[in-house]
Amino acid sequence: MPNRGKVALLISGGRIVNKISNAPGDDYIPLTSEEIFSLLREDQRENVYQIDWSRQPAGHYSLRMISDFLQLAGKQIVDGADGVVIACGSQGLEEIALFADLIWSFPQPLIFVASTQFHSPEAGARLLQQAIQAANSKSCWGRRVLVLCDSTLLSASDVVEVSNYRCAGFETPNCGIIADFEGNELEILCSRERKRVLPMDTQPVRRVEIVYASLGGGEILLSALKSKGKNEIDGLVLAAFGDGEVAPSWIPYIKKFLKEEVPILLTSRCINGRVIPGYNFEGSAYRLIEMGVLNGGGLNPLQARIKMSLGLGAGLKGEDLQTYILEDSF
Repeated sequence: MPNRGKVALLISGGRIVNKISNAPGDDYIPLTSEEIFSLLREDQRENVYQIDWSRQPAGHYSLRMISDFLQLAGKQIVDGADGVVIACGSQGLEEIALFADLIWSFPQPLIFVASTQFHSPEAGARLLQQAIQAANSKSCWGRRVLVLCDSTLLSASDVVEVSNYRCAGFETPNCGIIADFEGNELEILCSRERKRVLPMDTQPVRRVEIVYASLGGGEILLSALKSKGKNEIDGLVLAAFGDGEVAPSWIPYIKKFLKEEVPILLTSRCINGRVIPGYNFEGSAYRLIEMGVLNGGGLNPLQARIKMSLGLGAGLKGEDLQTYILEDSF
């Protein structure tokens, strides 16, 4: 195995593998493979190999493309790599990282590194060096998928983007920091257990949509989705008010979806919220769950969509899907 003992560096874009352009109309210029290698410490370069995957904006990716990309990352481990680092953009990262965490069955580390700011070359280089160091560290084995941001390693299952322009653009509201760099030393602070990992080749269903609750809004979107017909949507995530409440005008559409066996997953639209089925009125979480809507627990709407897409892709239904949704959910 030619890659044994090495770290695979997969490039899918992001600010740390680009440089600012001075040309009018151009925001950045992609770094060449040689320029990226020059960002690493000399003692790291001989143990790292690069794969340039795709430098498209995050909005151009589909769930199937991400699945293919993560299978490529897994293949590096099968071929002998000791770890994988993915340099990527920050936008969409919380969904990609969660997707990876739900199917990454290897003990070897998978670490995403991204930045919400254009750094100086020295600062960008430090992030990349730290990611390589973590991926090459046995102390990171078995600690699930991680996201490196601002010299801290965060849990991929919990990371959320709270700012698209500040230095500390990512947080983990529930879990906190997994590991931290003190100078050149990596200190492990905590770990998270994982109850289930889906097969690496699980193909997510692509037609799971999110409808956000807003005052007087959402009914037109539900109507449009319903008019598509039974076979046009695989699942639906409701980003509801507060405890998991929706407008009474949504209920006829929800009942029609459920009658056609389209699974619906209830979440809170709050940044750090959870579904609490306490009240008993039309549109409340209690009534919705009683009707057959699945409980999303503490998942936010984006997390819920990824988990539902993979769960349905793995063939889970009904109570099995509900159990899977709530696993690892705060």
